[in-house]
Amino acid sequence: MMVQPARDGARGQGGPLARAIAGLSGATHSVRDRHEGGGDALFEPLALPQHPGAAAMTALRTALVGFAAGALSVLVFHQGTVALLHLAGLVPNAPFQLRPVPPLGVPQLGSIAFWGGVWGIVIAAILAARPGWPPMLVGLLVGAVGCVLVGFTVVAALRGQPLMGGFDPGRWWRSMLINGAFGWGVGVLLVVARRLRIG
Repeated sequence: MMVQPARDGARGQGGPLARAIAGLSGATHSVRDRHEGGGDALFEPLALPQHPGAAAMTALRTALVGFAAGALSVLVFHQGTVALLHLAGLVPNAPFQLRPVPPLGVPQLGSIAFWGGVWGIVIAAILAARPGWPPMLVGLLVGAVGCVLVGFTVVAALRGQPLMGGFDPGRWWRSMLINGAFGWGVGVLLVVARRLRIG
């Protein structure tokens, strides 16, 4: 006769152990529901981290696609802009120059395409780290600002040329236009690669 009332009381009001189990179960369901629904960013870290090998493969794919986009953008957008400016009489050099350039004697077009690929990796890496940023705008800024500043400082110093383009406004606007077109083209090609699920 002493056992039955205790069992009724546990069923009606719940003893300490029952209440603890119920509270733990409710909290577990709450965390799972909120995580699966994506309603609370607080629980995003509960996702399993990416395997290091998979992260390395993703980085390698980003670099390869970025290099390809940069090299192709040189051939299409960079040299295309040079061709238009040359036809308009605004730049003296024709596009697609194949004369050797020091120190390795590589054809100029090949050298430009290689370094365009390097800048393509930079743009692709920025977009991989900030996927919400507009690719064409990022490419345009990297080309028109980053490429031009490096060209007028580091490259100019290595070649013994006047720094900052000799502060010649003509050189500045032509370089910003040509390299901006290159960077914008990289953004376009990366968008195409993303839609084709290449990058």
